[in-house]
Amino acid sequence: MAQGIFNCEVLLHLLRDQGYSGGITLIKDDVKPHRSPRKIPAMQRYETKPGYQAQVDWKIFEYVDLEVESI
Repeated sequence: MAQGIFNCEVLLHLLRDQGYSGGITLIKDDVKPHRSPRKIPAMQRYETKPGYQAQVDWKIFEYVDLEVESI
């Protein structure tokens, strides 16, 4: 972690090279408090009072009649 590595899989591989015989769960538990908080989502929800906003999703559906012979 001193090198800025917080990927537990990478740390497990590096520690195994040094003779570590434990599991990844111990590494995850040790790394978790040192990680930076998750980033804010790219898009935040926009909330309004009921009845002030409406959303409609549009999609074109085509009808295929399997009973009609195609030319």
